[in-house]
This record gives sequence, structure tokens and C-alpha cells, in this order.
Amino acid sequence: MILNFVIFLIASFLCFTIPGIFLLQKSKISFSFLEKLTLGTVIGFVGFTLLAYIFMALRGPFLILPITALIVLTSFKIITGLKINLKNYSKKQLSILLIIFVLGIAGQMAIVAPSGLKVSQDLVFYSSNGHDGPWHIALIGEMKKGYPLQNPVFAGERLVNYHFFSDIAPAQFSQFFRFSNLDLYFRFFPFLFSLLLGAMAFLLGRKLGNSFNAGVWSTFFVYFVGSFGFLVTWMQNRTLGGESIFWASQIQSSVGNPPQIISSFLILTIIYLFIILLPRKNLILFAISTLLVGTLVEFKIYASVVVLISLAIVGIMQFIKEG
Repeated sequence: MILNFVIFLIASFLCFTIPGIFLLQKSKISFSFLEKLTLGTVIGFVGFTLLAYIFMALRGPFLILPITALIVLTSFKIITGLKINLKNYSKKQLSILLIIFVLGIAGQMAIVAPSGLKVSQDLVFYSSNGHDGPWHIALIGEMKKGYPLQNPVFAGERLVNYHFFSDIAPAQFSQFFRFSNLDLYFRFFPFLFSLLLGAMAFLLGRKLGNSFNAGVWSTFFVYFVGSFGFLVTWMQNRTLGGESIFWASQIQSSVGNPPQIISSFLILTIIYLFIILLPRKNLILFAISTLLVGTLVEFKIYASVVVLISLAIVGIMQFIKEG
């Protein structure tokens, strides 16, 4: 599994990060190493997913690999020129940030990673993964069969009214790189998603607070803070629970719900790019932002409603201000 995980990280870097950085560089805006790595991976992941879906719908899913390979070859200078530059941070700062990331990711992975493993020859699923896990695994299998997508529950029925974009990349990686569906869904992609969530929280917190400490606290709160729902169940029957008692799942368990955690770091990315776009008019960055907002609908419809309403309010306020 360790070897497959390393191969997965390399494949993710080539399929997501490099194409994403390629698009960022087209904007002619200067980004730091951490910005290139994080924003590039998010943008590349979304772009890969959208292209894979388009090729799937055109009955040519195999085209995603040569297209990605072409982009990587075209971006060869990016790979050779990408230098790790963390000189702006002290060893103490980097150590604190690393500890938060390790504990935060480990905490999220502890919820989802044990599922999909065999215990005494039984395939075991824990918590909500007992329902959501098999559903997504079955959906990944259906996607590998081709378009139109079939509903795994009802034979012969097309899949409709469901945000299925979160399962496209795992299906592609399973089909072309021969990774296990169970490893991809319960271990490999959750690690990547958790990492991107923390990284985007750090970048956005640092930009809004204009300091490293603001970024650190932002990452800490994203990984370790939740609601006080457990207090309600404790007062009621002296048990610890209340996962979604306030109609909102805890961020710690969001990694077990791919559409939710993907929409979380996508929203953070959209806000980050919006802040960069405000003082300048950059067509490439605007196109990238439009791509993220547009595809958010198929990753998590609830998240897209929040973003679109927010953008509408901001747009109206800006129109009134400038009018």
C-alpha cells in the first residue's frame, strides 16, 4: 500500500499540480511556492475532473491521459524550475505548522482510513461509511463502465440529480493506474483532500490577517474546532455525540464525505482568488475563478448556492458603490 500511495502522490502531482501551475503562470501574476503548489493542485484537480467528464460524455475517456501528458510535457520548465522557497519562515514557525498539519490530517484520516479494510476476512466499514462508502465505491465502478452513468442502486436507471464530480478523479485513477477503489476512496484521496483543506486555510488566513500567525490559527481552527453539539447529548443522556445536531457536520468528519470536503477547500480557493482579482483585472485568473465556481455546482450544490448568493450580494454592492 505504501508504494501505491507514493505512486498516487506522483500521479497527482503530474495530473493536478503541474497543469494547475501551468494555468496560474499564464496569468502573469507572481505567486509564492506555497501558493503555486496549493492553488495549482486545486485548480488542476478541478480541471482534470471537468475534462475527464467531458471526454467520458464524448465516449472517449482514454483521451484524458494523452491530454494531461501533453500539458505536462509542455510545462516541463515548470517541473525543473519549481524551487522550494520557504526562507520567509523560521524553523520554529515551520515546525509548528508541520505539527498542526500532521495532527490535523491524522485526526481526519483516523475517521475514514480504517474503512474498506479486511478484518478476519470481512470487509469492514465504520460510521457513516457503512452507507456512503459502498455507494461511492459502486458509483466509481459505474463510471469506469462509461457514459451515460447508471444508478448503482436501481439497475438500468440513469444517475440523475446527484453531485457526482467527486468520484470522477478516483474512477479515472482506478481505471488508468490500477489503484484499488477502496484505497483511493478511503485513504489516498482523503489524505490529499485533507492536505488541501489545511493548506488553503493557511494561505487564506495568512492573506486576510497579513501574518504567519493568522495562517497558523486559521489552519488550527479548521482542523480542530467544531460545534458544541456534544454538550447537548451530554446534558441529555450523558453520552458524547451531536455530530450534526446543529444541521452542520463537523469538519473533522468531513473527509468521510468527499463532496463536502472538496467544496470546503474549493470555497476557500475561490475566496482567495477573488481577493487577488479585486485590485486587478486579469482575464486568465477570472477564467480560472469561473471554472471553480461553475464546477462547484457538480461537486456540492449547497456550497454553490452559498457562493453564488454571496457573489450576487457583493456584485450588487460593488455596482451601487461604483454607480
